[in-house]
Amino acid sequence: MILHLAEDEKFIDVVIKEFENSVPNESIYLINVPDLKYELKYIHNIDIVKCFPYKSEEYKYFINDLKSYDAVILHNFYTSYKWQIVLTAPFGVNFHWMCWGADLYSLPTLYNKFLLPKTKNTVQSLNSPAPYSIRKSLNKLINRIALKRISSVSTVLPYEYELIKRYISNSIKYYSFKYGYIELLTKGILNYDFGNDILLGNSASFTNNHIDTLYYLKEIGVRQNLVTPLSYGNTNYAKLVNKLGNQLFSNQFKPLVDFLPLEKYNEILKSCGNVIMNNLRQEGMGNIIISLWAGKRVFLNKNSPVYSYFKNNSLVVFKIEELNQLEQLPNFKELAIVNRPIIEKLYSYNTVIDEVKKLINELKGVKNQKKPFLHYSKNRNELS
Repeated sequence: MILHLAEDEKFIDVVIKEFENSVPNESIYLINVPDLKYELKYIHNIDIVKCFPYKSEEYKYFINDLKSYDAVILHNFYTSYKWQIVLTAPFGVNFHWMCWGADLYSLPTLYNKFLLPKTKNTVQSLNSPAPYSIRKSLNKLINRIALKRISSVSTVLPYEYELIKRYISNSIKYYSFKYGYIELLTKGILNYDFGNDILLGNSASFTNNHIDTLYYLKEIGVRQNLVTPLSYGNTNYAKLVNKLGNQLFSNQFKPLVDFLPLEKYNEILKSCGNVIMNNLRQEGMGNIIISLWAGKRVFLNKNSPVYSYFKNNSLVVFKIEELNQLEQLPNFKELAIVNRPIIEKLYSYNTVIDEVKKLINELKGVKNQKKPFLHYSKNRNELS
């Protein structure tokens, strides 16, 4: 049996689908929630998950004997209760880290390397040295102890595994895993009928480098609307981006500051045939993959590992500097004809499920290994 430790995040529903479609009834999904009255917002497979507060007796029941599991999968390690679980676990527990990106790039040796100059100056003006100092101290502890106890890892990009080997441990094994497959990600996208607006970034995270991007777009005189998601991330940073966007572009700047239902959000994205991700690290991969499949023009920082990854896989992506040639670039249908088959090969359902099966087999090790004492219950909060 495999134990998954996670929160109420949108990616976990996909995890459940992939694991249950690959090897059903071999996983327990333990979700840390604020209290027993909490209603799940993102996870819809409520009958298959176990939801308890981390400090509750019910939660402790499931983590009481971690060595009884074939593996314990940590989805996003950037949460303090998971650090505590790893640090206090007996030796011999097979921990597998599903690295999302932020949990890697927040390490003190890395988190300050992905900001462009103007954005970096803006971040420093937010007067947040104390949180960064606390984060740095905590991450030093993780880097030295907790992460050293991880047996294996899956990353969004293969390049990130090289960072883990370089900065954490050279002995961690790597297994491929993808949060989602293209048939699921692109459900409902039928044609190439997009508007010419620009989608700028994916959240109010510093590493989107909005400040540098906005000044560059002003410099080259873009005329398109700038649809900018800011509902998720750092609130103070979102306010600064919103203020600057309005100063530079007035009504052209279209910030999304409130959480929107998926249907409405997707409707807005139909107006955006151009996508700018000026990140120096892996971020917003789901949006990028969907955009490439759909035929949108995707502009990436040429120094980003995402740009290198897609280029190495023969996908047509553009550098940020090519935005000043926007009118001369291929149209959406032409791009989809080239990019869609490649994306479908990399992220197809069959490819993803094959990788999950391989991952499960590797984590479980010996086929006849003794099963732990925990079993499924249809009631998500019922011990069994």
